[in-house]
Amino acid sequence: QGAIVTRYGNHSSADVWPLSAAGDGDEEDGQPAWMRVQTNVDHWVPFSAGAYATHRRQTVIDELRKLARGGVGPRAVGRIFLTDRARRGSERRRDPEDTGVVLRPSTIATLLLTPRAPWEAAPDP
Repeated sequence: QGAIVTRYGNHSSADVWPLSAAGDGDEEDGQPAWMRVQTNVDHWVPFSAGAYATHRRQTVIDELRKLARGGVGPRAVGRIFLTDRARRGSERRRDPEDTGVVLRPSTIATLLLTPRAPWEAAPDP
């Protein structure tokens, strides 16, 4: 269980996007229920809007779809994070600059978290 929470600068939540534990269900925001991709653009902004980072997000969605649900693992996701090629048709995109490259020169950190135990099982700090 989990959720992606989009927050405003005043720390109020703007949106809570639940993760499907079973991974079943209809597509939401262009993504199957087993997948949730969030970049520097709100998930409800469609790729067709051409907003900044929608091409980057769409690259990740397309690559995850190629893997299919059973093929997603830390190494495969790591390879997707390191995608440094432009998305076909977006190579010359400059306004806004978003070619679909996932690993950008301005990227400060990329985190891939793999929970090993439920919160209740974690040792006390």
